[in-house]
Amino acid sequence: MLFIPLFLLFILLLHDETLGERRVRRFLEWRVIPFLKGRRYRHEVQSYLAEIKPERDERLRGAASVLIVLCIFLLLATKSIFFAAVVSGSMEPTFERGDLVMVQSVYKKVHEGDIIIFNSDIYAYPITHRAVEVSEKGIRTKGDANKYVDAWTLGEEDVIGKIVTIGGRPIIIKDWGVFFIVENRGEALPLFGSDYEKYQLFLKVLRTYGLVISIISLLIYISLTYKDVKTSKEE
Repeated sequence: MLFIPLFLLFILLLHDETLGERRVRRFLEWRVIPFLKGRRYRHEVQSYLAEIKPERDERLRGAASVLIVLCIFLLLATKSIFFAAVVSGSMEPTFERGDLVMVQSVYKKVHEGDIIIFNSDIYAYPITHRAVEVSEKGIRTKGDANKYVDAWTLGEEDVIGKIVTIGGRPIIIKDWGVFFIVENRGEALPLFGSDYEKYQLFLKVLRTYGLVISIISLLIYISLTYKDVKTSKEE
């Protein structure tokens, strides 16, 4: 249902030719050009049509850019794509503790070799390991840095998402995960010391108002893009 407004917006941005203009265009393309084929006026008619096409292409590019931004925003807002903090070194050297890895939850079908994030009854936080065996009995996982396969067997319902990879390499933001990791005793990683509380306060404010700011920014972007498209047409 979320993509219905996007489709309507796409039609709105493209549907700025009058009915008369469309009829003239179709008449020229289907009637006049065939009739004037080989005659001296054919070049003038084709020149007119050539002037219309760049304007149409520009409107299409503007609409496409808006749709891309909207799709990215919806993916982030619905947590279809998100970043997860790595809380241990069990996946080294693929990624390290304190890194942020990109996760997608749109397609969660697990295959052998996929890096997945999942819930476990043993730990209070989600775990990110590689799937080494997928069968009817369930999913077996293992950390790249570990010698042995994990003791548990997962079901599909335990999988939160899959790590996004490009060319087999996960998308990582190095070291930023330390902002989100807290030790079991309630203390931050030693890297930040007493300044950790300040970072935590900043993150809480960002989480609270980040969505509102994103929505406002998106609306401004759509408004400016639409104005540019209309201005381009008038010129």
